[in-house]
Amino acid sequence: MVKNAFGILLLFLFSLQIFAGETLIQGNAFYYKGKDIELHKYLDLFTFQSEVVTSQEIIEDGNFRFQIDLNETGLYLLKIGKVHAHIFLSPDDQYTVVMPEPIEADRYNPAKDVFIQPEIFEANSKLNYLVTKLEQRINRFFISNTSQSYNLRSAGNIRAIADVFLDSLHSEFDKVDHPYFKSFFHYRLAEFELNTRHSNKVVYDKYFQAGEVSFSQLSFANSFKTFYNDYMTPKSVHRFSDSLESCISRNDYEGALRYLSTDQFLQRPELLELAFVSGLFELGREGVYPIYTIIALLDSAHSKSEFENIKTLATNSKDILLKLAPGTRAPNFVFADVVGNLYRISEYEGYYIYIQFFDEFNSESLRQMSLMKVLREGYGADIAMFSFSTSESLKRLREIPGKHDFDWFFGKVGSPDQVMEDYELRALPEYFFLDEELKIIKSPTPPPGAKIEKQFAKIWNQKHPNKSVPFKLQPPPIHEDDVPPPPHE
Repeated sequence: MVKNAFGILLLFLFSLQIFAGETLIQGNAFYYKGKDIELHKYLDLFTFQSEVVTSQEIIEDGNFRFQIDLNETGLYLLKIGKVHAHIFLSPDDQYTVVMPEPIEADRYNPAKDVFIQPEIFEANSKLNYLVTKLEQRINRFFISNTSQSYNLRSAGNIRAIADVFLDSLHSEFDKVDHPYFKSFFHYRLAEFELNTRHSNKVVYDKYFQAGEVSFSQLSFANSFKTFYNDYMTPKSVHRFSDSLESCISRNDYEGALRYLSTDQFLQRPELLELAFVSGLFELGREGVYPIYTIIALLDSAHSKSEFENIKTLATNSKDILLKLAPGTRAPNFVFADVVGNLYRISEYEGYYIYIQFFDEFNSESLRQMSLMKVLREGYGADIAMFSFSTSESLKRLREIPGKHDFDWFFGKVGSPDQVMEDYELRALPEYFFLDEELKIIKSPTPPPGAKIEKQFAKIWNQKHPNKSVPFKLQPPPIHEDDVPPPPHE
């Protein structure tokens, strides 16, 4: 297999051609043949929101080839389903990429994004080589200076050793004449000095005070988040005060900026707004404040900021936070019933819907289905229930529910990778509860149990105001022996 990949690689290297004004990305992904490979451009490196530049199906021999127009150098993403790989691309350059298999531990987890390290060969810029070489040098430094208990050396010792190491990095990389790498190197050293216990003032004066605000640089985003990570953290009493909390609660964008601007490290307006808006995104993801409080402040940032990059970050943050938020319409998808008939979830508008996404039948998924069975008996006349598998065969979807008297709809999603991305499925089974307009009622939706039964009871009371709710959950047990093994391949 290695010999075959090496032969393919040599063939590619000898077949490179110059295309004026275009960037060529070609390579081999034999393990993924028949799947779609997408090239994504990052819209910002704080939310990692991206858009598809181009895509194609990987052919039978594993080869793929993209030929695109690029205006500027940047970090891009190669994506094959849940498998991701980063690559730096420059205009008018040529790249040969070999995509390896995921490690064994990652191959069988259907709800996990997997990053792999591809082999990348560049015709001209050598940017990927330089970044990889720099990261390897820094990683070796931390490995050498970390004890067996994973503690870094004491502050005074590590700073002195780090300063000597910094001199060696400057000797090796200062001579590189590549504008993008120079900027990457600048902010990568900022993060390194922060991680080796240099003071915030030293790092700010050296790197942030006059340095370019480089939104397109991953090293800038990482060093910025490391430097300002506690400015918008409520647990950080030193940074996060009652005054700032009051401004957030009142949707007072200007007031929050005025308060933050008293900090000595937030005197540059663009850094000030970036610290606030990127912090709002993290607060929204952690659910510290009601989601629409955060959204209102992001809208203010978009309308009032003078910086286009801040506006972009506010928009991307809002899009991500609103995805699957309560009150938003659930993504549509195609699914098959147990005999292969195809439907769309949008066809069930007009019903309350409780959806279970699961991978395969096992003791845990069957235990949760037994709870759904009790809910079905009590609330099934008012709430439609669906169990959608991402991988089970239609044959098992017909047989196993019948054995346990599960009498609701079982089916298989038509495009598992797309559904898992659209619904951000990470640890199956996962659940969604939709209203009659197919809008999400609660996110995340509780699994079958007392919490979701309270939601069902509210609907029951609305539809049957003069009747009491049916009952409390008392599920029958499910034992490991009740789960038939999957058929052998």
